Amino acid sequence: MRQRWIAAFCARSVTSKRARLASIAVLVLALLLVGGGAAFAMYPSSEPTYTGCLNERTGTVTHIARGDRPLGPCTYGLTIIHLSGGDLTSLTAGTGLTGGGDSGDVGLSIASSYQLPQACGAGQLPAWTGSAWKCIDNITSVTAGTGLAGGGDSGDINLSVSPSYQLPQTCAAGQLPAWTGSVWKCVNDANSTYQAGTGLDLSGTTFSVEPTYRMPQGCNSGQVAKWNGSAWTCQADAGLLSLTTLSSTVSEDHGIPDDGTLRPYASISVPSAGTYLVITTGTIKSEMNVDDFRDVRCTAAGDNMTLSSLKLNDDAGIQTPFSLIGTSTVAAGDTISLFCRASEGADGIAIGDTRIVVVKVSN
Repeated sequence: MRQRWIAAFCARSVTSKRARLASIAVLVLALLLVGGGAAFAMYPSSEPTYTGCLNERTGTVTHIARGDRPLGPCTYGLTIIHLSGGDLTSLTAGTGLTGGGDSGDVGLSIASSYQLPQACGAGQLPAWTGSAWKCIDNITSVTAGTGLAGGGDSGDINLSVSPSYQLPQTCAAGQLPAWTGSVWKCVNDANSTYQAGTGLDLSGTTFSVEPTYRMPQGCNSGQVAKWNGSAWTCQADAGLLSLTTLSSTVSEDHGIPDDGTLRPYASISVPSAGTYLVITTGTIKSEMNVDDFRDVRCTAAGDNMTLSSLKLNDDAGIQTPFSLIGTSTVAAGDTISLFCRASEGADGIAIGDTRIVVVKVSN
């Protein structure tokens, strides 16, 4: 039977080229003399090689010897392995590491963004700030707020929507949620409709202010909104209106003679021309028969004009308050007065608490 031989020849210990060639020739000749095919491998590397026995179960290597044979036979369960040495030429830092290099003393460390804080207190946790990890307090309890149920301070904690805040999940198409007083339920849409009230317009589902009720939006500083007959427009402010008040002496009544003659009991002179709102008030008093009130008449009048007048009745007892209101366009310096008269036979009639108020409403 032919025998196959595998030989490994390491020529690194032979110093001269001629000696190496001679050694190789001797080895080849020996193999040829043995007969059969022969194979050999050369290890021209300058690094030493080692052979040992690997225990694959424990990961340990034993019987290590320099060369291509172990120090002792690899028994059952052991596998022959070959080891070689070598110089480190470079070291590259991978993900999460920093450092490395290809010369000198090379080091590796954890990148700062991958470093967990080292000064956390008991129970604290690492939290990412966006650029680094920091220590934060651990959540010790969860409390359910408005509309939620659950929470707790130990074990598996759950939160859910409280029943009274849960909308129904089985409504048909077009239905709406409606409150029953304790829960929400599905109801049909009542198709509620709306109508525009005074000053409003309704177009589809949109309300707006009618044009004649809209205040102008482009007024300059100091301008006011004024009605021009069809819309509100920005106009200059005419300033404050003149307000003048004249009151009679309230501690003294003035008698009204029963001769039917109109006499002034309060007067006021307007300071400038214009249209004025005139308000006159007073109280008619009787010392005798209140039926005589029916014979008393009072009038608010200006120069050559009458603003308003009234005839009293006898339904108010011994004192009858009254008021007269009207407007008058007068010239500057015109006088507005309150006149009263009593018919013949109306004895004991007096007037008091008289007052005239005039307010200028336009120039």
